[in-house]
Amino acid sequence: RNLAGANAKDQFADAVLHALRSKGWNCSVEYATRGTRRVRSVSWNERAMVFDRKPRIAGKNIDVIVLQTASSKSVQELLEDKNAYVACGEVKGGIDPAGADEHWKTAHSALERIRMTFGLQTPALFFAGAAIETSMAREIVAQLRSNRLTYAANLTKPQQARDLANWLVSL
Repeated sequence: RNLAGANAKDQFADAVLHALRSKGWNCSVEYATRGTRRVRSVSWNERAMVFDRKPRIAGKNIDVIVLQTASSKSVQELLEDKNAYVACGEVKGGIDPAGADEHWKTAHSALERIRMTFGLQTPALFFAGAAIETSMAREIVAQLRSNRLTYAANLTKPQQARDLANWLVSL
C-alpha cells in the first residue's frame, strides 16, 4: 500500500513538474533522500508545493499542500500560517477497485479535517485517485457541485492528471 501511494505521488509530482516546464517557469525541487525520485517539495513563482506534511495546525498528515511563499518565512513557518495555504489535496494511488471506497473514505476524512481546521478560510481542496468507483464518483461530483471540493482527477487518466497539475501551478 505504501509503495502504491508513493508511486502515485511520484506520478503526480511528475505531472506538476511537466506543467511548470511547459509554461517555461523555473522551479526548484527538493527530494526526500539524495538519489531518489521521491519529491518532498517543488517551489516556483512565490509558491511551494509540499508532500506528506503534518502541520501542527491540522494535527494530521496532508498529502499535498500548496503554499503562498511571498513572505520571508520558511516553509515550516508557513505550514503553521493558515493565511499561507492556497490548496490542499489527497492523492490515493491504490488501483484495486475493491479498496477504492476505503481510499475515498480516508481522503474524505482528511479533507473534512482540513475544512474543520480552516473554517471559512478553507483553501482550495482537491482529490486525485487511481481507482474511482461509481458510488464514490457520485460523492465526488456532489462535492464538486457544492464547492466542497474544487478539483478532482482520476490518476489513471493522463489528461485528468495533467489538467489537475496545470490548475494547481496556475493558482
